[in-house]
Amino acid sequence: MSHSKSLDRPHPSLDCQFSLALPDGTALRVSLFHPPARFDRLPVLLTLPAMGTPASYYEPFARELAGRRRAIVALADLRGQGAS
Repeated sequence: MSHSKSLDRPHPSLDCQFSLALPDGTALRVSLFHPPARFDRLPVLLTLPAMGTPASYYEPFARELAGRRRAIVALADLRGQGAS
């Protein structure tokens, strides 16, 4: 008889959200997700959404990627979409 054991993976959290001001005055919304454990060196992955899709659609993906890869994930809306 085999038992399946669920893996205890850390749940990444939303570290911060901020607006990045461009020279023409446009503000792009950026969200950062990080693993709960602290590490000295982590890669940063910039994730941009598909055309016409708000970045918030990709939040589950960003959380999962941050948890599995132990990376900081930056998720940004494109100009004129989502929260930008």
